Amino acid sequence: MTYGLRRRERSPHILVLTTSRSGSTWLCDLLTRALKCHPIREDVRPGHIQEFLDGQRDFDRLLEPLDRALNREALVPGIGSKLIWDAMPQVEKALSESQKTRLASLFRAKKPVLIRLQRADRASQAVSRYLAFQSGIWHRFNHKSAVREVSVVPPSQSVGTEPAGESGTLMYQYESVVPHYHTLVQAENHLDGFLRRMQLTCLEVKYEALTENPERQLRDLLGALFGHSTPEKALGVWARRAVKATRFVSTSRTASEAWSERLRRDLVARGEDNLHDYWGQSKGTG
Repeated sequence: MTYGLRRRERSPHILVLTTSRSGSTWLCDLLTRALKCHPIREDVRPGHIQEFLDGQRDFDRLLEPLDRALNREALVPGIGSKLIWDAMPQVEKALSESQKTRLASLFRAKKPVLIRLQRADRASQAVSRYLAFQSGIWHRFNHKSAVREVSVVPPSQSVGTEPAGESGTLMYQYESVVPHYHTLVQAENHLDGFLRRMQLTCLEVKYEALTENPERQLRDLLGALFGHSTPEKALGVWARRAVKATRFVSTSRTASEAWSERLRRDLVARGEDNLHDYWGQSKGTG
C-alpha cells in the first residue's frame, strides 16, 4: 500500500484526450492499475455536454468535475481524467469569449500531462461506434457479460437493408454508419486545431500499437510520465502486472471487420476517403 501511495505522489496529473471507441477506457484502466491510483474516469460525460448544449447546465458546472479530478490540493487527490472530444466542436461554437478563456485555463493553470490516444483505422472506429450505439454494448470483460448480445450480419448478406433493431440483428447500411465516421473526423480535426492554437504538446499513443503489444506501450508511456526517476525494470514490472490484471477484452468481431472493409470501399466510391490520412493526422485546420 505504501509503495502504491509513493508511486501516485510521484506521478503527474494526467488528462487523456481522445475520441470514442479508441480504447480509452482500457488505457485508463491500465494506467490506474500500473500507478495504483484512484480510477482515471470520464468525469465529463456525454450527458453533461448535452445538458450544456441544451442550456440546462452552465459552463462552470460542466468543467467542475475536470477541475476536481485535476486538483492537486484535494484531500483525496486523483491522478487525472479523460475527455472524449466527439462533441467538443459543438461545445466550442457555443462558448462565449470568457468561457473560452475558462477552458484554456483548465489546461494552462492545471498543467496536466496530456495523453493523445488515436485510432489510425478510422473506418473500424466508426463501425465500432455505430455498433456500440445500436447494441448498448460499450465494453467487454473477461467474464460473461450481462448485456444482451446482438447479431452483426456481414455486408455481403445485408447490402441495401435497414438495421433491424427489434430482432436484435444489425445489418450494414452506409447511410447509418457514415455519420459516425464524419463525427470522428470532425472531432479529431478540431482537437488538432485546439492543441495547435493552445500550443499544447501531448504524449502520443496509437490504439493499434497498444492492442498489438500493450505491455510495451504501457511501459513506454510510464517511462515518458516518470522520466528518468524510475528504473526501467520497475516500469516493466508495473506494466506487466497492469496488463495481467485488467479485465477488459477486445470487442472486435469478424463481421464488424467486414463492415469496416465495406465502409472503406464505400468512402472511396463516394470520394469521402480523403478527410484524413490513414494515421489519423488531420488535413484540415480544425
